[in-house]
Amino acid sequence: MSEGRKPKQKRSRERVEKILLAAADELARASTAEDMTTTNVARRSGIPVSTLYRYFSDRSAIIAALIDKETAEIDAVAAERLAKLEEVSVGSALETIMYAHLEHFQDKRRSVLLWFGSRDAKAVLERVNRRYDYLGKWIYDGGLKAGYVEGANTPPWGGDAIIWTCDRCFEFIFREERSKNEQMAIMELFMNMVRSQILAFAPPEGAPVLNHEEFLTAFGPYSPPSAEDFA
Repeated sequence: MSEGRKPKQKRSRERVEKILLAAADELARASTAEDMTTTNVARRSGIPVSTLYRYFSDRSAIIAALIDKETAEIDAVAAERLAKLEEVSVGSALETIMYAHLEHFQDKRRSVLLWFGSRDAKAVLERVNRRYDYLGKWIYDGGLKAGYVEGANTPPWGGDAIIWTCDRCFEFIFREERSKNEQMAIMELFMNMVRSQILAFAPPEGAPVLNHEEFLTAFGPYSPPSAEDFA
């Protein structure tokens, strides 16, 4: 959608949804994100290109809207799983979020193309950067308040480093065809590495295990930037 324009009428909302569904179908069949064109999306959706451009300024705007939908689905699952954790250790919150992403990427190939194959687009890169800025700060600030790590020894960019390293992990997992078992094995190895690195900055008595209320007090709600933040 042209950035900032949200359809209000029912017919317009239905058209936008139809365009996004067609774009998702195109991506599911594509080799790269560049293979998805506005012409192909218009043809698949049955909506004229001229009408499509009333809602989306270009291919990048369609991709950005799809990313908003995908991340909203992932975040809903992650938030629901976090809410069910009765005890939260130093790594379990991060693992919960990571596995929510992994399962979504496994089930929807288009998500991989969207997230890793279209960062040359300004709207997409803005979403990546703002999302990771939020997650890095959420992990760092929450980790300090929870007592998972010591402020004197933990670098201020520690949270950002974890999130961007997680990004590279997903890129490695999906850079070639692998079975789900292989993907899970890579993720488990990676999470062990991240957990041990976080523990290197834990206080001398060790990182605590929090109940859910203590975790929520330290970290606050899990609410990464949503589509409304880019309106």
